[in-house]
Amino acid sequence: MDNHIELQQKYKKISIMFVILFLSILAFPYLGVKFVNFYANPADKYRGEFTSPTAHMIIIDDHFHVATTSSNQSYLVYSETPEGRFRDEVYSQSVDKLNWTDEFILVGAQSETSGKYSYMILDRATREVEGYTDEEAFDKGREEKGIEADVLDKKYFDWY
Repeated sequence: MDNHIELQQKYKKISIMFVILFLSILAFPYLGVKFVNFYANPADKYRGEFTSPTAHMIIIDDHFHVATTSSNQSYLVYSETPEGRFRDEVYSQSVDKLNWTDEFILVGAQSETSGKYSYMILDRATREVEGYTDEEAFDKGREEKGIEADVLDKKYFDWY
């Protein structure tokens, strides 16, 4: 009789383990989607309808915006006409990090081969650009211009 009770308890434990495993398998996709949404959309930033990490626009002002057209192509663009969003002038062929103030636009671009970042500071009034080959030179340039903003990953900005 003791053998029978032990066997029942053993089968009960195995059954519980299978139920837990089954529920975990069912819950994994749901939790995965929640985690990905949190990672891709920190602080619940606005994401326009039909935007994705590979197809969106970050609007800086009436004339400047960043257009992302694929997983490895983002452009800092100047447009004369704000309503058209045409590419009158392209300032950067790659934008991985970004930020701006009233006077300047800061861009960081990661090299696909070396993985290192290069940076640029664009003066919004004159549209002059200064490039920097490393973070140390970039920080020095920001300090000289009195810029307190730091570049952030594009995921931290509103997407349209």
